[in-house]
Amino acid sequence: PAVSVYRPEREKHLIYTYCYQQEGNWAAYDGVIRSYRAAYETGNNTAEYAFSNGLSEYIAGSRRVCYACTDIDGDGIAELLIADPDNGNEQILFALYTLSDGSPIPLAVSAARSRYYLLNDGSVLWEASSGAAYSYVFLLRKSGAELSGTEGMITAPDGEEGIRIYLQNGSIAFDPRPEDREISDEEFLHRWEEYRNGICLPPMTPI
Repeated sequence: PAVSVYRPEREKHLIYTYCYQQEGNWAAYDGVIRSYRAAYETGNNTAEYAFSNGLSEYIAGSRRVCYACTDIDGDGIAELLIADPDNGNEQILFALYTLSDGSPIPLAVSAARSRYYLLNDGSVLWEASSGAAYSYVFLLRKSGAELSGTEGMITAPDGEEGIRIYLQNGSIAFDPRPEDREISDEEFLHRWEEYRNGICLPPMTPI
């Protein structure tokens, strides 16, 4: 069956297909989907079960947990997306998987202080923090069986002068580098809003 791909020219609309359902071709992801179904059905212990099994704890308290498959980078391999499309404007991507040698591997798993979002151009927005003064907003692209940073913004304390914000291009790092450019609060908020305007989930199927 054909594999879906992102079409950015369609604005926020995502051309998609569900997981392969002919002749068991999507069976490679079946175990992951079953694991999330089991975690969701545990009720009050969902977060603990998810954490202990390497799943996203964000499924706890979700109205529903859904999945979809789409090729986010056009390489012919459909990725598995786990999310709650009913979660208001957040649309957090609970987890993103791809296939390596026919086996599913996680590319991104959202957790406390570490959230992922799918963007309408196939890239992934990663928002994270490691304390009040340290926050990270990174743009990631799938490259083979991993996500690589292409652009980002970080905050870091600067002695008595407070917090500084840095823009990174070409690659990302958790600490300021000589090549990073310091930016204003206004530029940070403008760029962050631009990133978030691209958040987009495809139609999804309940697990």
